[in-house]
Amino acid sequence: MHELRKIVGYAAACAFRVLPIFERVSPGDTRPRDAIEAAVAFSNGGRRTVGLRSVASAAHAAAREANTPAAREAARAAGHAAAAAYLHPLASAHQVKHILGAAACSVRAAELDSGDDPNVRAAAHAWVVQQAPASVVEVLGRYPAAPAGGGVAGARLRDIDTALRERGRPVAHLVLTDLGPTPQEPVVRLLAHAVWPPTEDRAIAVLADGRDDSRIDLYLAMDSGSPVGLIRTRRLGPRSAEITHIAVTPERRRTGLGQAMVQELVAMGRLEKVVAETDRDAVGFYIRCGFMVESLGEKYPGVERFRCVLELLPES
Repeated sequence: MHELRKIVGYAAACAFRVLPIFERVSPGDTRPRDAIEAAVAFSNGGRRTVGLRSVASAAHAAAREANTPAAREAARAAGHAAAAAYLHPLASAHQVKHILGAAACSVRAAELDSGDDPNVRAAAHAWVVQQAPASVVEVLGRYPAAPAGGGVAGARLRDIDTALRERGRPVAHLVLTDLGPTPQEPVVRLLAHAVWPPTEDRAIAVLADGRDDSRIDLYLAMDSGSPVGLIRTRRLGPRSAEITHIAVTPERRRTGLGQAMVQELVAMGRLEKVVAETDRDAVGFYIRCGFMVESLGEKYPGVERFRCVLELLPES
């Protein structure tokens, strides 16, 4: 039952994220909100009663009556959230809809609400993938892959299903590294890709600046004994950290390594919040990782900076 509650809580979080899309169109209709609230109550230890089925059905009815495609998908997400409580242990591909239906509809709702903006779709997809607790991913692995069909929403379901199954197979493992007084040359070369100016001298200076700060950690992604990726962080609290630098070798770019490194960093530290600051060139990477992004304006002449924040559901 603990796993089921985690699944329903995750589904409710996905649905709640797009609830304003429905309520903007139908402000007096509480049926989707009622379904989400019932799902949250169950995820927090409430009983699984016939009331969950009733509010799920009511939310789907609200979806049929909604005036816009985006509002319909948002209401469907709420209905799926409440219905997730009735996941069946039978290993059927159709049961994947109980696990990920709310997530898929939330992505589609955000996409439609934006006028099919591919960047919004990518950010919504990254959010639902990043937010899925480990227990949800574990349960998903007991079922066959998501079924074919279902139109665009079905395609979004399969995209999320594939991404979550891949999440358990990171490209490379992160290793917490103690560099000692003299950092290795491969590490310096790697960090040089993430500093400005992008020189080895600047990389050495950055490493030296953090050597006496107990909050600074340096992680390396290793492949066949060689570092292919790097994340430097500053611990902000027991479950929060700031990414100060991240880099991968040129030949490993656009392979998913950077996103896998962020995912493993979160898992290793059981992090609930990760922050970063970046420029326009790298902001797309953080969006794809599920971060919410806010412009900080031109902190330097002609250089716009962005604050990136990833807040995760606590794993209990």
